[in-house]
Amino acid sequence: MNGHNNARAFPIFFAIMAALLGAGAVAAAFNVTQIQVNKDTGYGFSDVIQTPDRVYPGDQVSLRFSVFSTRTGGAQNVVITPNTPFLKTTTVFSLGNIASNVPKDELLTFTVPNSTKPGTYPLFFLASDSNTPQQQIAQYIIIVNEPSVSNQLIAQADLPQALQAGDSGVLNIAITNTAPLDAADVIVQINPDTNKVFTPLSTDRKYVQRIGSGQTVSVPFEVGISAGATPGYYQLPITIQYAVDQVVQPDITQNLGIEVQAKPELLLTVDNAGSSTNNALIVTVANVGDTPVRGVYIKTSSNAFRITGASDKFIGTLNLDDSTTMAINLQPRGPGSNGTDSNLDVSITYKDPNNQEHILKQSIPISPSDFAAGTAGNANTAIGVRFRGASRGPLGIDPFGWGAIIVVLAAGGFFGFRWYKKRKNAKNESGKTAANGGKK
Repeated sequence: MNGHNNARAFPIFFAIMAALLGAGAVAAAFNVTQIQVNKDTGYGFSDVIQTPDRVYPGDQVSLRFSVFSTRTGGAQNVVITPNTPFLKTTTVFSLGNIASNVPKDELLTFTVPNSTKPGTYPLFFLASDSNTPQQQIAQYIIIVNEPSVSNQLIAQADLPQALQAGDSGVLNIAITNTAPLDAADVIVQINPDTNKVFTPLSTDRKYVQRIGSGQTVSVPFEVGISAGATPGYYQLPITIQYAVDQVVQPDITQNLGIEVQAKPELLLTVDNAGSSTNNALIVTVANVGDTPVRGVYIKTSSNAFRITGASDKFIGTLNLDDSTTMAINLQPRGPGSNGTDSNLDVSITYKDPNNQEHILKQSIPISPSDFAAGTAGNANTAIGVRFRGASRGPLGIDPFGWGAIIVVLAAGGFFGFRWYKKRKNAKNESGKTAANGGKK
């Protein structure tokens, strides 16, 4: 008998559970909310649905409801008036005549202001008809939830100028309040970074009294940057403390990405080549900055001098305190350049660790007199020969040589002619003596 009853009880149990689950599914799909109805008013409510089910400050709320009359004969000329602090104007629903237990569907819409404090707010329903003056027939509770204000302050780095390794600078931390409520007693603190790149110079924390909803406040910090920092981005940890409505919120920790730049700097010097190379200048490029550079390329040119040999050179990478040299062989372009000043133009291109290209240009004044003075070592000898060689005459003998030859030839002719005349006169005197029998 018991087993038979148990067998019958199981289908009934599952049917009840299915019904409960089905009811739960309907309740989950539609936010059915209870409303407190005053007894003996002759009115009732059903199917009250609130959207959204959780209300926060700033939300627009829709409330659907069905009102009906519980009187046997119904009610005539029914007017329903809702009363809530969220209604800016008086709202009425004129339902006309309502038959007994026949519901009338209505929709009430209002907006909860942003400044609304979390809590419960009543919504009263007042009704009047032909036989009854206005009276409260029901009360509905609107729950305004506390908005999510944790982790609603966002920090961003704002650099008025680039931060250089080994220097100090101003770091502005911009705090934006994305919460629907104001943030008060805001404390922004710089935490030590793992790379020890940034050091607060004056203070490591700043206080802001209030940051309004949707507002951004810039908080300046003066920081020093380690001289050993290589160019790149570094993480700077910060902590933000704040309160909302005098309630302290959980601390916010962020890592700001801060760019650190270096000072790439190359030094260009020009020296003579010494006695081993008579017509060359030695160009020296040295890395005197605080960071390695790469892609170093030297290019030279001149209007008054010919560059014999290489006029450019690719160096590649120059580490800190590295240097490289390049020999520039120069020849004057012609006699017209003798004694006139001219330049050796040197252009150096290179890239810093952030892949930014830099160009260093320098014009070096050079003239033949500079060579003679030793700017290019013993190049004055070579240039002097070239200048004289440029004015040589036929057979490779310059005009001074030809003048000397002409003088020598003229002198030889003159003395030869005198010797010839003297010898001729002596021969004639000897002939006359022989003809006179030896007598002069």
